[in-house]
Amino acid sequence: MADQRIEKLADVLVNYSTAVQPGDRVFVHGNVVTEPLIREVYAKILQAGGHPFIIPQLAGTNDLLYRYASDKQLAYVPEPLKMVLETYDVVITIMGSENTKALTNVDPEKILLHNQSQTELSKTLMQRMSDGSLRWVGTEFPTNAGAQDAEMSLREFEDLVYGACLPDLDNPIGYWQRFSAQQTKIVDWFKGKEEVRVVGPETDLRLSVVGRTFMSADGRQNMPDGE
Repeated sequence: MADQRIEKLADVLVNYSTAVQPGDRVFVHGNVVTEPLIREVYAKILQAGGHPFIIPQLAGTNDLLYRYASDKQLAYVPEPLKMVLETYDVVITIMGSENTKALTNVDPEKILLHNQSQTELSKTLMQRMSDGSLRWVGTEFPTNAGAQDAEMSLREFEDLVYGACLPDLDNPIGYWQRFSAQQTKIVDWFKGKEEVRVVGPETDLRLSVVGRTFMSADGRQNMPDGE
């Protein structure tokens, strides 16, 4: 029996976090182990009128990359990927792995070289997210590997992840809309403030917030969210 929480999480990602509109070009990527959520996200994008483009990552390909790639290959950035990240309207990242320890024995210098090759892409993403031309959200799909890292059964880990993403299972989008409104009030309250004082039993803490910019963590770029 399909887990209805997967469909509800997809609904939140597409219709709340990234608010996909008709005509939006939406890039979806994640490991093939996250296929159940990728499939539901794909359906929701189509229903919203968007144009989904999926790049799934096959299990074990990162291991092959670091085993066989030359330095030149490790530093290479595919032009289609650059085009997508520079021009698409929405990016939805679904995290989840079959083996979170797969790269434990890889030469750190190789990982560094490959990561450095992504620097310009990362700058592009941050700039576009900052100026509002790109809507982005990342989420976790519960897998056995994640459950093992959390020292839980898969069912326990699923309950943890979905419980954080869908606190109101009957109306998850409504919950995040209410949460966003509440967070916005707090952010607005902080504007122009110079000092915050926290008073409680045996506690009197003061901290300066001069010049700080506060942003609402309301599930629009991370799911779950709220820090």
